[in-house]
Amino acid sequence: MFAVSSGGPTSSSRDAPGKFFVTILLGLLLALLTWKLTTQWVWHLDDAAALTLSAAIGGGLIFAAYPAWGSSFHSAKFSRRAAAVSCIILAALIATVWTWPSILDAFGRGDSGRARVEPPPASCTEAPYETNDWGPDRPLVPLGESSAPTFNNGIEEGIDERMWLVSARDAIHQDSPRPNGGYERFIEVNPQSSYRIRFMFWNNASAPGTEINNVRAALRLPQCASTDVRLVGQVTGDNAVPSTIWGTVRFHSPKPFKLEFAPDAGPGHRNIVCWPAETACNPNGQGFIPLDPNELVAPGGLPVPGGTLYPGSQSFTFIMVYVRPVFG
Repeated sequence: MFAVSSGGPTSSSRDAPGKFFVTILLGLLLALLTWKLTTQWVWHLDDAAALTLSAAIGGGLIFAAYPAWGSSFHSAKFSRRAAAVSCIILAALIATVWTWPSILDAFGRGDSGRARVEPPPASCTEAPYETNDWGPDRPLVPLGESSAPTFNNGIEEGIDERMWLVSARDAIHQDSPRPNGGYERFIEVNPQSSYRIRFMFWNNASAPGTEINNVRAALRLPQCASTDVRLVGQVTGDNAVPSTIWGTVRFHSPKPFKLEFAPDAGPGHRNIVCWPAETACNPNGQGFIPLDPNELVAPGGLPVPGGTLYPGSQSFTFIMVYVRPVFG
C-alpha cells in the first residue's frame, strides 16, 4: 500500500546541482541581455532603473525556472555531462554578450568603441578653458551675508553655491527633488536626450550701497567635438569682488559630440529667464519670459536689464535653456 524508499539518491537529487548551475547561468544571461537592451542597445534607461529591471527579470527566471527542472515538469535525467556542456555554452554566451563591442572591434567592424575614446577632429582647435571647473575662489558666507558686492558666494543647507553657477539635468524630468533640484555638474550623455541648463546668479551682499553694476551673463558652447564637453557659464560685473566668476557642467560620452541649443526639445521646454528687476518669478514657471539663447553666446554676452544687481534676494536671476548632443 505504501511505497518503501530504498534510501538511495533519486534521479532528481542527483541532477539537482547541474540543474541549479544551469538555472543560475540562464538567469545571469537574461539579466545581462536586459541590462544591454536598457542601457546601450534600445532604451537607454538610467543605471538605477536598468539595474532594477535586470535584477527583477534575471532573479525572476531563477526562482520561476528552477522548480520547473523538477521531476514533475521534466522527468528526463539531467546528467553531469549535459550540465557541464550547458554551463560551458551559457558561459560562452554571457562572455560574448558582455564583450560584444570588443569582438566587433577585433574584426574591424565595431563602431561603438566601448573601451575606445575617439579623439576630436585634428582640424578643430578649441580656445583654452580655465583650469578649474569653477572660480575664482572667494570667501564662503551664509546666504545673503557677503560684506562686499559678490556673485554666488553663499552657502545654504550645506550647498556651496560657488560651484553651482550652471548645472544640468535630463529635460524629461520635471520635478525638483532636494537638495539641488535634481541638477548635476557631471552628465553621462544619452544620445536620445536633451538637457535643461540652469544658469543662476545673484548679488550675495546684504547692505545698501553694495549693488553690482554693468552685469552681463554668457554661456560658452564648445566648437569642437569631444568626448568630454565643457559648457561654461560666466558672469561679470564692473565692481563685483571678484569682477568675473565662472562655472562648468561637464558632459561625457565614449564617442565625440558637440552641444547645440534645442528650442524644440519637447512640450514645455522653453528657453526662459527671470529678470528680478522686472518681474517676480516662482518655481512653477510663472513670471518667466522667453529668451533667445543665442544672446548668451553672442560677443559680450547678455546684459541684465538696467545693468544692476541689487543686494539680497531681489537680485536672483534665473535662466533656463535647453541643449542636445550632436554626434558625428
